[in-house]
Amino acid sequence: MVIQQPDYEIVETGEDERLHTGRLVPVYSLTEGLPQRALRSLMWRLVDTFGAEVREVLPEIVRTRRGLVGLARGGAGRTFPETDGALTAARRRLTFDEGLLLQLGLAILRSRVACASAASR
Repeated sequence: MVIQQPDYEIVETGEDERLHTGRLVPVYSLTEGLPQRALRSLMWRLVDTFGAEVREVLPEIVRTRRGLVGLARGGAGRTFPETDGALTAARRRLTFDEGLLLQLGLAILRSRVACASAASR
């Protein structure tokens, strides 16, 4: 076994260690000069500051019927999950939203094609 690009961080004690160690942590594709810790800290601040402001788009009855978490919780759980279960629930919600948006887009496209076809007759 060969490790091609080992990645490690020096563990330091500090107030933000709950973000970088002892949990599932995101690993981002980086630009030169931008370390993982800095980007992870920025993303944490963004999610912490603005995550609760994400507007829910699905009615509660749909979320309950489908067993989906709220959109704000799904976004935070996808980026900084507390557990494997939280990550799974977040992925499930965001995957559902992607599929729903795709279906809605296709329905709109079909409707436009049908209208254009009817108008040309």
